[in-house]
Amino acid sequence: MQTDERIQHIIDTFEPAWLPPEGELKGVVVAIDPAGGGASNGFTPAYIDSNECTACDECININAKIFAYNDKKQAYVKDPKGGPFKDLVKAAEKCSAGVIHPGTPADPNEKGVDKLMKRAEKFN
Repeated sequence: MQTDERIQHIIDTFEPAWLPPEGELKGVVVAIDPAGGGASNGFTPAYIDSNECTACDECININAKIFAYNDKKQAYVKDPKGGPFKDLVKAAEKCSAGVIHPGTPADPNEKGVDKLMKRAEKFN
């Protein structure tokens, strides 16, 4: 998928599923790098191509604090910081539809983060 198509796909399928508590991000600017480099603060949150979700329950069974279903029974990322990065990577690996994109770890000091980042590469 070309970068412009990827960005348009994200815009078309975006469903605001998680918002920080009011005022938590006051003064913080997050920018999307069209080249795919991620957010300007180094953390790129996970996302799901929800409209392609098959409702297999794999992600929900791995971590229901990170993942949830919308009213159409399609998974979305409820809280990208709701659990360890390893759960995001495991969910991406188990997703039969291949629609989970784990992003980057919120905690760069998570145990085994280098190996997890390597495993996550093919899903981002």
